[in-house]
Formats: sequence, structure tokens, C-alpha cells
Amino acid sequence: MISRQIQARTPDERDIPVTRNLLGTPLPTRTDYLARFPERRLILHDVERRWNDRDQEGAVVLAVNHQLLNELDEGFNQFADDLGERGFDVTLLDVEGGTPAEFKELLIEEGGEDLAGVILAGELPLAWFELQEYFDDEDEPDNPRFVQFPVDLFFMDIDGVWQDTSGNGVYDVHAGSWQPDIWVGRLPAYNMSRLDEEAVVSAYLEKVHRYRTGELTLPHRALSYIDDDWVEYSDEWGDDVSLTYGLVNTVAEPDSTSVANYSRELESDGYELVQVCVHSTADTHIFWIDGRHARDYFRFRHLRDDVSPDVMFYNLYACSNMNLATNLPMGALYALGGPCGLGAVGSTKTGSMLYFDDYYGRLGDGDSFGEAFRQWFTRHGNQPGHENWSRSWFYGMTYFGDPTLKPSLGLRVHESIIQDEDGGDGDGSADAGESIDLVIVLTDRSENAVGSGDLLLSSDDPYVEVAEGEGRFDGPNPDEFVPVDGLRLSIAENCTDRHRAELLTRMTPHGAEPWYDRIYLEIFSPELRPVGFHFAEVEGNHDGWVGPGEAGSLTLALTNIGGDDLPDGCRVVVQSLDSLVLLGDGEADLSGVDPGSIGLSRPIGYRVTDVPEVGRGVLLCATVFSDTVRRGGGMFILPLSAEMSFDDSLDFEPVWLNSYPISPGYHNSWRWGGDAGDGTGGIAFGGADSSLYLPHADAALELPLMMFEDDVILVLRHRMAAEGNYDGGMIEINRGDGWELALPDGGYNGTAVDNGSFPGGMCWNGEFDWRTDRIRIEGPPGTLGVRFRFVSDNAVEMEGWFIDHIRLTGTPFEVDDNPVSPATFKLESVYPNPFNNTFNVRYSAVGAVTLRLYDLTGRRVHGFEGINLE
Repeated sequence: MISRQIQARTPDERDIPVTRNLLGTPLPTRTDYLARFPERRLILHDVERRWNDRDQEGAVVLAVNHQLLNELDEGFNQFADDLGERGFDVTLLDVEGGTPAEFKELLIEEGGEDLAGVILAGELPLAWFELQEYFDDEDEPDNPRFVQFPVDLFFMDIDGVWQDTSGNGVYDVHAGSWQPDIWVGRLPAYNMSRLDEEAVVSAYLEKVHRYRTGELTLPHRALSYIDDDWVEYSDEWGDDVSLTYGLVNTVAEPDSTSVANYSRELESDGYELVQVCVHSTADTHIFWIDGRHARDYFRFRHLRDDVSPDVMFYNLYACSNMNLATNLPMGALYALGGPCGLGAVGSTKTGSMLYFDDYYGRLGDGDSFGEAFRQWFTRHGNQPGHENWSRSWFYGMTYFGDPTLKPSLGLRVHESIIQDEDGGDGDGSADAGESIDLVIVLTDRSENAVGSGDLLLSSDDPYVEVAEGEGRFDGPNPDEFVPVDGLRLSIAENCTDRHRAELLTRMTPHGAEPWYDRIYLEIFSPELRPVGFHFAEVEGNHDGWVGPGEAGSLTLALTNIGGDDLPDGCRVVVQSLDSLVLLGDGEADLSGVDPGSIGLSRPIGYRVTDVPEVGRGVLLCATVFSDTVRRGGGMFILPLSAEMSFDDSLDFEPVWLNSYPISPGYHNSWRWGGDAGDGTGGIAFGGADSSLYLPHADAALELPLMMFEDDVILVLRHRMAAEGNYDGGMIEINRGDGWELALPDGGYNGTAVDNGSFPGGMCWNGEFDWRTDRIRIEGPPGTLGVRFRFVSDNAVEMEGWFIDHIRLTGTPFEVDDNPVSPATFKLESVYPNPFNNTFNVRYSAVGAVTLRLYDLTGRRVHGFEGINLE
């Protein structure tokens, strides 16, 4: 199957680190701001109304500072005309002065009932709010200090209640219908050091006009630039941006993000949008470098003097970048400056946007930047039950630039169709070893048809070769679909099961910038794992156990957990990892196992060479091959006495070490290390040298498969350092019906939240030193799987789970008493395999025949003994 984007995890946003001012420099207060820009009497010099015939979008109030309008009358008249062409009724206000409340009343009165939004150009009243911050989302504030900041939500909310209870001119109560009713955008170039307001705004108005007429274009792609503290969210946030842009370049490696690298990206071949996530002040980005041991500063002057960004729009996850009370507001320079800057969204205080999908999803559906921001604010600005937290994060959010602009939506991939009749098995899915034809169906989301052009398909995936990657398209018209065929892929035989291959589609209309889209091809292959085994004595004293010199046969049951059929002509190879047991040819045929089905191998002969220790088992490794390609396998233990134990002090790295992520996309930090035990070695879930385990983890450490007649005792020595109530470790067992929780004597000491496929529940967590726990594993005789599972959310990480010793003891299955000589006995394959209610067994033997049928857990369910058959 093919999808446009990988399903992303959804973290708890209240655990995400807030972007902060790491320099500790205080932000200006209202008093500081008024010292430079004092309030004056409100003067409305002129009102000009422009009606359009379409009236598709409602009314816009364009309020321009009187002095600025006098200097740029022609530019603002062109700007107003363009708004009219966009479908708005425009009211142009020539205005200056006033308190925020007076100015808001004027905007509402002049805008009328159909008011959709307001654009404020130049120095105009700035409303202020103050609150205590609750970024920890606790009952008490993070600190007793009140924070003041500019709040454009005051103008966006037409009918809410705003109060200044302290009488200091700063609002501290917002109640009633708080939601933003209109969008607001500012063109604020009046407070940028060494930059002339008239020149900046004049150039900006010209850029907006050129963008509307299609003269100003950049490659239709985006950059998601994420510094160290948010690396774990980079995939999800990049996927969010892809709701608007088909091609998103995510830069998030801790060793990559720096001032030099960021500057190069801004001046690369161009991005329509950049989302930057970095600790900041109003005029500085602060990047971590050298493993968080040093800081790298990207300042306002770099953006003004040294860097010329080829970028149109910005999302600034950057503390206080939009604070106009400073004379170096970086957000204003991003939005209005440079050769291409058109707009920016960000915060006037500590905090920023979260829930990016609700913003980019609206943009991808065709909303303007202002309307997408308003809708996002309506949904998240004052969350029930978390009002203080959401206000702390979001009340400083504002938009600079023309909020009526929209991202340039154009060609995207609607769907991709796999055709594998000629080079595959015809099941309509991409399988390892196949050559497939690909049909890409395009749709056009722009307002005007893009015309004909060329399509280029490429991939850097190691398992996928684009054999034929060029195609042509004619159209499509907006909201129509056009297929592009003639594309062909070759998939490597050794591709792993459910591998997601990323393909890049570049769609270039003739004479225009290219459009991009990423699609993901899910590739299936067979993957076999042992789920049971049966061993029989062929030569020996028939006492129920294999002794020195005795021989037997081993038959494996393997299930196909992969997504494709195991082809014919495969083989399973079994190796003994102990000199006590020698295998015959160690190889048996295995063919035609469908996904979710079980196949049985042919019997493999084995012989015991010496007297085994009491309780000793022999570790065997089974590997399934198709030609030379590995198709899975696993380890299991063959018992050699009436007592069975699996005992490993973990002083050396075990050959059976087998770990894997349980939930796709989640981290696996299981490892063996000399630092992980209480002595010379052990197994740990966590980093080396006391470093912390990874967030978003759900992974298992699985022991070799074993078979027991009755109850089993598991004893482990371990210690724990994991976040209480959220993360933790547990033991799970599988008796053939799936994995389930095993309870230790005395129970677990805590619980963890749901994470990945883990539904939440009992576990070990918190902190405790080395101790021994005991688990009695009850259940019917048969196969036993045991695994250690660790889960973590995306918040606090600690050292992890450390295991120093593992021991399982119990009574193993007896060896079947089969006196028939291998020379006179032959068991053919069972047909059909996998079999249904009836099946056929072909064999050749002399004398009495015993046939026993076991289920996948090793329980005997049918058979006959000592019958002479022809």
C-alpha cells in the first residue's frame, strides 16, 4: 500500500519543553514601551470605503498610521485594491493615537457586521496583558511573578470581557466569550533598529503585490529546523508541515543545528515556509552546540546585515520573537524584511504554537494564514481544564504580515496505485523481490490550472531502485485527477518486512516552479519465527531423556509474521551453539507458508555427544532462507535432562540477545554492557555510562523459546530508575495465545501510562537498588515465550532498567520414545501445509508406528501408538 504520510505519534503537549529566554534578560513592560511610544489622543483623519462586486470574503479594516500613509499612499492604495480583487470589502482608515480600548471600538464600528479581519500598519495602539505562568500545568504557578506582554488577542476577540483590575493599564482578566472572532495582522516596521520604516513597508507592499500576481515565487517546499530540546518531536512536526507542503526538509540532528548551518538553509535554493524551533529572546536565537555544552547566537543583526533569506513565511517557535516593545523584534524582520518575507506567526512572550497539525491542516485546505491562525487559536487558546497552561503558552501569539495571503497550493499526489501482475504475484502490494508498475494520480489544489508538465520520481531508499521514473501530465484542472503511468520500481529481494520506502515526486509545470510530494511505499516480505518444536528419540534407551550417544529428530513449527507468502523452495537451517549436540545436515525444506499461518519443517536428526549436566539445555538457532536471503528465525532450547533451567549471570554478552521495538516508530534501548550489571556485566534498557533512556520507547528483550511440562519459576536480579506513574518495566509471557503480563510474587510497585501498543498498567518503576524478584509462571504444558518489556513516554527520562541475572527452572517435555531406526524410517511433508481439519502424512517405516499430533504450544491433541500399517 502507499500513503502520503506516515502516521505520527501524538505526544502529550503539556510535556513538551517550552521555548525560553536562556539569557534571562527581562522583556520590556508596558511602562517601558510607553516611554518610547506614549499614548496620544485618538485622531481619525479619513475613512475610505471600497466595495467589490463579489463580496466573497467579508469586510477588512485596513488601519494605517497617519504619517506612514502620507508617505506610502500609492502603495497602500494598491494594497487595498488587491484586497478588493481578493473578494473583500475594504475600509481604509487614516488614523493615529488612542488607547487600545478606543482603537478597538473604532475598528469594530468601521468594520461592521461582516468584519472578517483587521490589518494594522505602522505604530498603532498595543494592548497589554499580565498573568502568572503555569507551564508545569500544576495548581500553583511556576513562580509568583506576573509577566506582562503585548496581546493582539484583545483585538481579535470582539465580544469578550477584558478587565484591568489593578488599574495599571494592563489587562489581567479575560472572561466571557474569549474566542477570537476575527483575524488580525500587523505590519510593524516602526521599531526596528537602523531600518527605515518607510523603505521596509514600501518594499513589503510591493512583494505582496508580486506574490498575488504570481511574479514572486519560490520552490514549493518547507524547512522544519528543530534544535536539540525538541529533536524527539521532529518527525511529527515535519509531518504536520507536510499537511501544507509536499516536500518538507527536516533538520534536527543535534550536531547539525547551528548559526552557520541555519544561515545556509535560509539562503539555500528557497523555501516557501520555514518553521524554526529554538530557545530565543526577542532579538536572538540561541542554538545548543557541542553536545549542549555551548551556545551559538543568531542575532537580529545577522538577519538584518548578513543573511538574505529566500523564504516567504515563518512559524517562529521562538520565545518572544514577536515582542514589539523591543527595538529589535526579530519576528517583524522575518515577516517584512528580506527579498521574499511575507508573514510570520509567533509569540510576544515565553511560549509559542503547539498542535501544529490544526494550523497546517487549515492552510492545506485552502485557508489564509490569518484564518488558519484564528481557527487554531479558537481550538487551543483556552483549553477547558488547562486554562492556565494554555494561556501561558498561547496568549502571546500574534501574526505579522498580510493575513489574507494563502500558501501556494498546487499539484499534489492524490493516490498511487501498485500494479504487480507482470513482475510480481499480482496481489496489488509491493513485495520484496518484485518489479512493480506505479501509477501516480495527481490533483491540482490551486485556483488556476497549472497546465502540462513533467513528473520525476526518485528515491534514496537502499531497497528501491527507480527503473523508470519519468512521466508527463496534461492538466489537471483544479479538483480534477490525472493519472501518470510509465513508472516502474525494482524492489530488492532482501528488503525487510513492512519497510517504508520514501519516494519523492517532483512535478514541474512548463515555465513554473516545481511542486513536490512525498509518498511512502510499504513493502512486505515473509518473516518466520519459531513458535514450537517437537523432539523424538530415535536411538537410545528410551527412558524419556536424551543421553550420551543417543540420537533423535527435531521438527520445528514456524509462523509467518510477515506480510508476504514464503515462496517455494525455502529451507530452515538449524545450528547447535553447544558441542553437546551435533545435528545431521541441520537443514530442512520449508515452503509456501502464508502470512499468519504455521508451517512445519521436515525432521532434522541430532545426536548427543557427552553426558550433560543436570538441568542443562542446549541453545539452538534456526534461520529460514530463501536462496541466500534470510527470512527470519529465532532461538530455542533443547532440554537434555529431567530438570530444565535457563541460567545466565550475564557476565558476558549472551549469544541469545534478541531485542526489538514492539510498537512501530518507538525506541529500543536494550543493550548488554559491562556497566549494566552488579559485577562484570548485565543487560540494561538505557544508555551507557549512566546516560538516560530514550523517550517514546516500547521495546522487548526476548529469551529463547522453551517447552515445559508444568509451572516455571523465573528469578531475576535487577534494579530500576524510571519515572513513576509514567514509565517502567514488566515481564510478559506467551503460551501460544499472545503476550500477557506475568505477575511477580508481591506484585509490581507501580503503573505506567499507555504508550504505543502498551495499554497502560502495572509495572516496576520509581527507583530501587539491586534486589531479587520471583515470578511463578503457571499454565498448561507447552511452549513458553518470555520477554522483558520497557515503555516510556516523552517527558522525564532516567537511567533505566538494569538486569544482572536471569534464571528459569521447570520440568521440560520428555523425549518421545521412538525405537524406529532412522535407516528404516522416513517422514514426508504433511499435506496441505498449513493444514486444515484434515491432512495427509506420507511415511515409510518397518514395524509398529506411533503417530502423535501436538498443537503449537506443544500439547498433545491426537495420535495413535503401536499400530502396524502398510
